[in-house]
Amino acid sequence: MAFANFTAWRALALHATKNEKAALPLYEKAYSGGTKNVQALLAYGLLLLRRGGRDERAVEVFKAASKRKMNARQWLSLYQNLGLAYWLRGDLDRALTLFSRIYQRSQSASVRGIYGLLLIEKGDQSGDYGEALRFCEEAAGYDGEDSVLVDNLAQVLSRTGGQGERERAEALFRKALELSPAQFDSLCGLAKLCAQTGREEEARALLKKALLRPESRFNAFSRGEALDLARRLGLEDE
Repeated sequence: MAFANFTAWRALALHATKNEKAALPLYEKAYSGGTKNVQALLAYGLLLLRRGGRDERAVEVFKAASKRKMNARQWLSLYQNLGLAYWLRGDLDRALTLFSRIYQRSQSASVRGIYGLLLIEKGDQSGDYGEALRFCEEAAGYDGEDSVLVDNLAQVLSRTGGQGERERAEALFRKALELSPAQFDSLCGLAKLCAQTGREEEARALLKKALLRPESRFNAFSRGEALDLARRLGLEDE
């Protein structure tokens, strides 16, 4: 156990220097050895999610961490990431159930942002965006200067189809980009609206900027969707 905890600290030190490749096998050893280091377990699980392909393992790691003593900040991080892990492995309903419980305990911008993203995903699957719209309207009202909360509302409005909603969505996407100029979802969302209304040059410029961003699994737009739109706009020929 002592060796596992020592290994966990070594992994965290490497991770802090952005050496994820070297940190990952040490996290593996620390976890297999039964480390009680909650911070290492949280970092390991999140690293697994970001790299992809090991979502079940991430769920297992987060559940192991949940049995350890932790502070309030670690509790919130743990259960937010467990919810993301459920979503990424294809269990959206379980993720939403967990986030409804987290939201009873914390209404932070981070919780609102992820919960809103999951509700948008639920709307994408069901075609009913009512709950997502209500939640994202309230969240954007909570903090209209948070680029993620502003973007979430824009994403819902852009999906509901009405001209007035699309115009409002465009204004919100532009506001989100003023707050965070390289935000992937906002760049893609605005590019899609521009393409739908014949402004293909602006759409291409936005997508070029979006596709320079590092790939992330935690977005309303997948990189594949962005690439598909880019191809339809002829970017592959430039």
